[in-house]
Amino acid sequence: MDTKTQRYDRQLRLWQASGQMALESAHVCLVNGTATGTEILKNLVLPGIGAYTVVDPARTTGADVGNNFFLRVEDIGEHRAAATCALLAELNPDVEKHAYATHTVAELLAPEAAAMFDAFTMVVAVDVPEADLLALAARCWQTQKPLVVVRVCGFFGYLRVVGPEHTVVDTHPDHMADLRLYAPFPALLEYAARFESMDTMSNADHGHVPYVVILLKYLEQFRMKHGRLPGNYQEKNELKTMIRAGMRASDEENFHEAMDAVLRSCTKPEIPSSIQALFNDPACEQLTPQSSNFWILLRAMRDFTASSQGAGLLPLSGTLPDMKSDTENYVALQQIYRQKAQADCHAVHDHVRQHLARLHLPSDRIGDEEVAAFCKHAAFLQVIRYRSLADEYVDNPPTEQLTNELADPSSEAIRYVMFRAAEQFYEQYQRYPGKVAAASMQHNIHMCISIAV
Repeated sequence: MDTKTQRYDRQLRLWQASGQMALESAHVCLVNGTATGTEILKNLVLPGIGAYTVVDPARTTGADVGNNFFLRVEDIGEHRAAATCALLAELNPDVEKHAYATHTVAELLAPEAAAMFDAFTMVVAVDVPEADLLALAARCWQTQKPLVVVRVCGFFGYLRVVGPEHTVVDTHPDHMADLRLYAPFPALLEYAARFESMDTMSNADHGHVPYVVILLKYLEQFRMKHGRLPGNYQEKNELKTMIRAGMRASDEENFHEAMDAVLRSCTKPEIPSSIQALFNDPACEQLTPQSSNFWILLRAMRDFTASSQGAGLLPLSGTLPDMKSDTENYVALQQIYRQKAQADCHAVHDHVRQHLARLHLPSDRIGDEEVAAFCKHAAFLQVIRYRSLADEYVDNPPTEQLTNELADPSSEAIRYVMFRAAEQFYEQYQRYPGKVAAASMQHNIHMCISIAV
């Protein structure tokens, strides 16, 4: 095991090599090196993010040193961006660091400088004034860069993701196996036929027949008896009874596995409604040269399902769960599922190349590994779409919804409104409520309430 794998062993188990690769290729921009902002970066630097940039023109104050672990007394008067960058870098020397300490967000969003934000994978904006935040959000929306808006006040805070859409391929589902028991492919049927003489097997061999084969055998017996495969709970219980009757001993683990898998695996394969909805999405219907790889892959997969090779089904994932069997039989079965999955993947890739050619895009833009990962998780793809910040703040604020929510004294909407009111207060007075002498506190509260109303 190399040093890198040893260092990141636990997180690799959590999000696997693909997740680590995405993390290491990411460049995150933090706007404002506050205590909250540096804590966010800390949790990205430790697991090995590729690079980070802190944008913060503020000078370090005594108050900053008092609440920010990544600032020291000797940093007072120095640029906060540079000071926090230096201490965060000590957590992981493999992470690149950058600091912009001489320009405000508004200056960096000027037409001649705004392209700087295009280089980032994601932007995290902590306690950014509303006017600057709206301008930053508009830029990130235009370039399709995720913006994470964070606001904190004492023990309260909120986090808001802004972006046109976020596509997810590897959703880490609990159950991925697609055994195709109701639509077995030729190679699987040929493999199962090798076990036709189960009645004459030795007890040892009988106890090592993979449960996939057991299910296929008894599904065929059920079909011969009823003219159809089990479709409801009662019929599946009957199938379990048939399997139980075929056991030679009460402790045959492979037969118990078969019975346990009946409800989970004995289902008609079909395209999930969530995936069908994505197939019908305009972004899938109308590909353009600006379409992301996700939508090109999805359209190719839709074409595959409509072809004779797909036969109305998604590409096979190729994942085979652990089961009681001897090594030879299990490896052979595993290879059959993998070969079928690879064949489906190659067919999808052919459709990908056709679409890339039609869109006049490079034929190698989408590689084998990306296609394979997409096909493996075909049944679990997700697309998340967000509202723009301008829509929420200016064009279409949720006034009616908030009014209804505020009728409940325990609603979190109360805190949301107060956060927004504090931001409006800042826009008018260039300071936040409470940033003056205590004698003026009551006046600040009344002004903040009037803004909220």
